[in-house]
Formats: sequence, structure tokens, C-alpha cells
Amino acid sequence: MNQKYFDIVFQGLNDHIIMHSEIKAKVLDRPNTEIYPKIVVTEITNTSKLNLGRMESYSFLGYEIGIYAKNTTINGKAMDAMDIARYLQGVVADYMDYELHMKRAMSDYKDNVDNSLYCIIMRYNANGSDYRSRFF
Repeated sequence: MNQKYFDIVFQGLNDHIIMHSEIKAKVLDRPNTEIYPKIVVTEITNTSKLNLGRMESYSFLGYEIGIYAKNTTINGKAMDAMDIARYLQGVVADYMDYELHMKRAMSDYKDNVDNSLYCIIMRYNANGSDYRSRFF
């Protein structure tokens, strides 16, 4: 089991949002803040797929990306929570799909008790080489 995968996804997504997003969102590993918009990264699967001893070891990996947004003003312009979340969804997809080459298993709107909060959940799967810390 290689726990560096989460760090690669988390730090890489954080750097990607800083460099490529017009809407600045906070990338977190737990959703316990009142900061919006925010992107929460969670590792949901890290299962051994193949282990050849000291020669090679592969894992099946799964990540959940939660995008949370509220209506706000950005650069003097009123923005709707849905528009913010969908924009960030595209930025996240650019990183996860095209830079890490992960397979998107789902991307869906999630109902929320707080109707001022818009939430999109995305799930990604990949295989990884445990000794090389590489996705494939």
C-alpha cells in the first residue's frame, strides 16, 4: 500500500486550482470549514490489486472530489452557486482526467439540506504502481 497517492492527488489539485482557476477555491482534505467555494478530496478506495512480492505491486485507487459553492460576489460580479460549482467542476476534470489520466466513474449534483449550498460530487478511479507511485 502506497499512501503517497493521496498526496499526489491533493497537492496536485491544489496547485492546479491556484494556477488555472479564475475562481479561487480552497482545496481541503475534510469539509469542516465555512469557507466557500471549497473542494474536498477524499480517498475512498486503496485496494491491493496485484502483489508480486518485491518485484511489483499494484493498487486500485478511488477518489471522491466534493465541490461546494454558495452564491457570492467575485471580482465585483454576483455569481450563482451553480455556476461557480460547474466552473470548478471543469477545472477539476482538466486535472483529474487529462493530467492524472484517471477514469471518471461519476459526476453528479448532490441534494443538500441547505438550499443556499450547491454541491457536485465527482468520483475517479485509477490503477497505481505502489513502488513507483505512478498512476496508469
